[in-house]
Amino acid sequence: WVPILANFVIAGFAMILATFLPVSEGGADDPAFWVAFLAAFALIVANFWITFAIVVKRLHDRAKTGWWLLAFYVLPIIPLGLASAFPDLGWVAFLVTAAFVLWGTVELAFLNGTTGPNKYGPDPLADPPKVASAPPAL
Repeated sequence: WVPILANFVIAGFAMILATFLPVSEGGADDPAFWVAFLAAFALIVANFWITFAIVVKRLHDRAKTGWWLLAFYVLPIIPLGLASAFPDLGWVAFLVTAAFVLWGTVELAFLNGTTGPNKYGPDPLADPPKVASAPPAL
């Protein structure tokens, strides 16, 4: 949860920075605008990378491949795209999208990881292996 909270702080700072981009008479010709814009963009890219890494690590903890990321981030977009083409399906698209988001949230945030090692590595919550201690020196 700590990396997720830190990520929210980074995202919030980037949004605040982007919201208050300096706008003067020069507009996009103002160097201050571009400094703030590039800083906000760098924070957004960093936020995306951190989120990607956290989600893939969590999927590996659940013994799932990182490709499941598509199910949680791409599939919810499809019904919304269909709703724009077929406005009468707006509520259905909303419910399907909400179901995907709820599923992803439960899967990534609330379910335990696999017990013991899986093909992605050891169980991070398992007790560390006990190392036999050397006999005391005489």
